Amino acid sequence: MQVKDIMVKNVVSVGPDDAVSQALAKMKRYKINQLLVTNNNELYGMIELRRVATKDVNPAEIKVSNIATNVAVIDANASIESLVELLLKSGLRALPVTENGQLKGIVSETDIMNVADHFVKGLNMKVS
Repeated sequence: MQVKDIMVKNVVSVGPDDAVSQALAKMKRYKINQLLVTNNNELYGMIELRRVATKDVNPAEIKVSNIATNVAVIDANASIESLVELLLKSGLRALPVTENGQLKGIVSETDIMNVADHFVKGLNMKVS
């Protein structure tokens, strides 16, 4: 199984010049905790709810570019094992997915958990 098999292809994003309050509204609307930041269809970075929550800022007055961070990306053809390793090393909960340098999607811990039973023997067994 490869990253492209589990990634979310319909990426929700914001621009670097958008207000953080707009990013927070999208996160709430789509029930997500991280949001890709794109500029002219190019990956600019990512904004995470936990990072916003720890800052003492007014979300209506600050731009996304002030809080967005550069993040590692993973290739769409990478293995799920490589994805898990990169997520663990990065401390992130999601990663942008690229293919041939183009942004193709995003993959999160939740996406991995949705297919975990394929990798962990006995995951669905009941404990007696």
